[in-house]
Parts: sequence; C-alpha cells; structure tokens
Amino acid sequence: MESVSTSSVMDIFNLLKVCCSQSCNYIMTYGGTFSSLASEVGKLKDKSSDVKRGVEAATRDGMTPRSEVLGWLSSVQDMEGEAESIERKYNQKIKYLCSFPLNICSAYRLRNRAEAALATIRELKQSVEFTKLADNLNLTRSIKMPTTKTIGMDKVFEELLRHAKDDSLSVIGIHGMGGVGKTALLRRFNNDFPSETEADVVIFLELSIDYKLEEVQKSLFDRLSLTWQDEVTHRDRATKLFRVLSTLKFILLFDNLWEPLNYQVVGIPLPAPPSKCKIIFTTRTEDTCSHMGTEKMIKMECLEEEAAWNLFRNSSRMDVIDADKNVRIEARDLVKECGGLPAALIVLAQAMAPKKTWEEWMHALTIMKDTPHQLPGHSLVWRS
Repeated sequence: MESVSTSSVMDIFNLLKVCCSQSCNYIMTYGGTFSSLASEVGKLKDKSSDVKRGVEAATRDGMTPRSEVLGWLSSVQDMEGEAESIERKYNQKIKYLCSFPLNICSAYRLRNRAEAALATIRELKQSVEFTKLADNLNLTRSIKMPTTKTIGMDKVFEELLRHAKDDSLSVIGIHGMGGVGKTALLRRFNNDFPSETEADVVIFLELSIDYKLEEVQKSLFDRLSLTWQDEVTHRDRATKLFRVLSTLKFILLFDNLWEPLNYQVVGIPLPAPPSKCKIIFTTRTEDTCSHMGTEKMIKMECLEEEAAWNLFRNSSRMDVIDADKNVRIEARDLVKECGGLPAALIVLAQAMAPKKTWEEWMHALTIMKDTPHQLPGHSLVWRS
C-alpha cells in the first residue's frame, strides 16, 4: 500500500514538474515575443506614416480619403496603443528575480496578449497595399452643355464615338473651317458620351482666341473642386493638377484651340495607350492637330445640300416655306449661299423666321449675295 502511494505521489510530482517546466519556459521566453512586438510595431508605424502623408496630400488637393484607408489607420492607432500598454505593464509589473517573474499569472496573461497583438499587427502590415488612398466624392462627373442642332452630323459623330471608345487612341483632334459645326459636335459628345464611359470626370473647356495659361489652369481647378490660391506659381499649380488628374480616368474636351496647348506646362498628364483617359479638341487647322500629338484626326466638312436644307428647316419654324412656293424657292437659294456651313444655316434660319412675304425673302437673298455681313447674327457664324 505504501509503495502504491509513493508511486502515485511520484507520478503526480512528475506531471506537475512537466507542466511547471512548460509554463515556466513559456513565461521565461516572453522577452523574445516582446522584442518581436516592438520591432513589428516600429515597421507598422513607418508604413502608417507613409499612408498618412499620402492622405494629407490628397486632402489638400480637395479629395476625400477612402473609408478602408481611414479604417486601416484607425486600427493601426489602436494597435500602437495596445503595444504601448503591454510595454508599460511589462516594465512596471513583471519584475524578474533570478530570471523568474514574481507574478507568474500576470506574465502568462501578458504574453498571450502580446502574441495576439503581434498577429494583428502582422495582418495590418500585409493589408496596407491600397489601390487608391482617396476619391473626390464631390466631383461632378459631367456637366451638360447647351448646344445647337447637329442635323447632318450623325456620320462624323459616330466616327468620333468610335475613336473615343478605342483604348489605343488617347489624343483626338477635330479640325475644319469656322462655322462647320465643330463646337456643336464636341458639345453633343460631352452631353451624350459620359453615360457610355468609365471616366471619372468629363471636362469641357471653351478657350478664347488669346487664352492664357492661368485661365486654363483656373478652369481645371474649378471643375475639379480644387482650392485656387493666387500666390501659387504656375508650376506649382501644374504639379497639383498633374497629381490629381493622374488618379482619375479623365476625358478633357478643349474647344476652339487656335494654337497648340502645352500639356506639361498646364499640368495635364498625357495619356499613354492603352488608356481610358482621352484628350479631344477642336481647331481650325490640321497643323495644330499635328503639334498636339494627335493620334487620330477627324476633318469636318460642310453639309451636303439636302442635309443643309433639313438643318435650315429644323432650326426655326417657318410655315411660310410650305405655304408659298415662291418663298420656298428663295429659301432654297439662301441655303445654297451658306455653302453647307451649319452655323450660318442656323443663324440665317433664326433671322428669317419672322419673314412672311416673298419680297422679304428676295431682299434677304440679295443681301446674302452682295453684303452678307449685314445679315443679323452674321458675326456669330465664325465662332466655331
């Protein structure tokens, strides 16, 4: 009986010895876990600092940090606080005596806590690769533009749409003489195309003949909801525009270019195919297209006779044309004098709408042939 008892006691003692040995080893090697935690926290702080700088820069550019990024930064902050708490308790409460902690239970719980924090920190380090730090959620994707009728332009419009959807083309130039309808075509594109594209923003800018760099930059700043500062240099504005536009799938529409636009000076990143970004512009000369790095040129021609007649008829209601054969003949001759220019046809239709007699139409035809500049609205014909 005594032998059995002694044996049982020894078994229990050996079991306790093994358990205590394992627990002691677990507790005593806590220093290595704490060192790893401190190292990983330091690396996480470095990554967090990089992300914070990116977020701050995006915020200065008027952009809104993405929720996933803010959530990650919040989690990092929480884990930094947790690591500091663990370090503080380690230094204050777990004191060693002969390489063994006085409070074994506290040391055991603290190591478990440290290992959990270490695992979370490593997960945060692995999930730091964000595709985008911020979005401009307040950015208006497109703004509809008032436009005139584009009767007879369906063929060239379809050509423009086809090229705009081609990812191998980034810069498209539309050229043709004044009054041929370039502005109307580009405005129609601005109004109709955005619903079919993946673009983040479609920007339409109509440039004056003697436009200045500051005017172009100011228009882009306004459209992108960026803060304009008068004291900032052109170069700094260009840098800011470049940084913002580089994060977007943009379509820039420049109407009425009289001379080449320097993308770099303005701050516009030149799209490199394949790309969803596009730069589309109108100009009177083919030479401007060449200097703008155009990959596809579209030449706009005057309307053919029947298309010109339809545009004239549809631009203003004139029942007198249907009611009076003689007036209809004069109207046909007037349309021919316009040479198929859409702008001239529209202005002429609006000017002739109130004319009810054959004599008035005959008089208008005489003026059109001899002194066309005297017709109402003639100066508007040559704007496009």
